[in-house]
Amino acid sequence: MLRIWRRFGGDPGRAKGIVGPFSTDEAFPPMGSADRDLLRQALCSVLERWRDADIVSSAANALMNLAEPEARPVLVQALRHAVAADNRAVFQLLLALEAIDEDIYDAGLTTRSYDADEINRAAALRYLQRIDSNAPAG
Repeated sequence: MLRIWRRFGGDPGRAKGIVGPFSTDEAFPPMGSADRDLLRQALCSVLERWRDADIVSSAANALMNLAEPEARPVLVQALRHAVAADNRAVFQLLLALEAIDEDIYDAGLTTRSYDADEINRAAALRYLQRIDSNAPAG
């Protein structure tokens, strides 16, 4: 992901023609903390700048795998934009928030699916309402 980010100068819209990986023959060392920070910043920048559901979903999925709590404010803001627009993005953003131990879905819910539009949208709205009601008055 970081290589793609660098190759396209931080503009994921320029990467739409990519069909597969750049190379399958290279071995990559484990990601260090500096690389994790850079990747988190890059993915957060994507969420701040883009509203396209496919791009938001991909960035949220990558952030889910990183599970970096520092991404929470950007994930929440992206969720605010996506909740009225596209359930695929909502679903991926909810999973990314869940990966950083945010309480998203009801305890009894055992299945999560991007096809569950009503469940995902309701979970997103409950989550946003809960964090808004817990926000300090300002």
